[in-house]
Amino acid sequence: PVTPAPVAGVQLALYEILPNPINGVADTAGEYIVLTNPSLSDLNLNAGDYRLCRDRQFRCKRLRGTLPGGGFLVVCRDSAFYDFCAVDINWGLDDVTGDQLELWEDGVRFEFTKLDPSTSMSGNSGLCWKRDGSGVFGFDSCEPRASGDITILEVYPNPRNPVPDHNGEYIALTNPTSDPVDLSDYRLCRQRG
Repeated sequence: PVTPAPVAGVQLALYEILPNPINGVADTAGEYIVLTNPSLSDLNLNAGDYRLCRDRQFRCKRLRGTLPGGGFLVVCRDSAFYDFCAVDINWGLDDVTGDQLELWEDGVRFEFTKLDPSTSMSGNSGLCWKRDGSGVFGFDSCEPRASGDITILEVYPNPRNPVPDHNGEYIALTNPTSDPVDLSDYRLCRQRG
């Protein structure tokens, strides 16, 4: 995966969207949308009328609470399915034609993206729609989401030539909480199979 480019000058941005989960997970349970606050300042969503909208039938969800600087807000179709969801939405995403998602503040749209189809024929099932390193949206692997301890954020097993594997491979870990985690009892293991 490519690390998404930061979004300059905004406090709320679309980050990652899973429109078509796989491995037996129904869309009604597994769809989610990750929003981020790319700034260093906390964003009080109660101070304005912030909404996440789908343009088809103009379905919206009002966003509330405080989003810390550099933090994430996960909006799910069914918050009971994942333990990392903060907000439920009562509408889904179209896998065949792709929907347009929009962020609004006080009646003004300030961010949007039009998703490509996410079907088995398109090859995008189970992938997330997200920004690449240049800020352009496209499908890529989804980042793990967690509400607990350390998780694997990104694995880069095969760097492009001319970088040899032993100089360019890496695994990025993340602590999704604001609390420090003692890594002395953690082990990073590889399983061959």
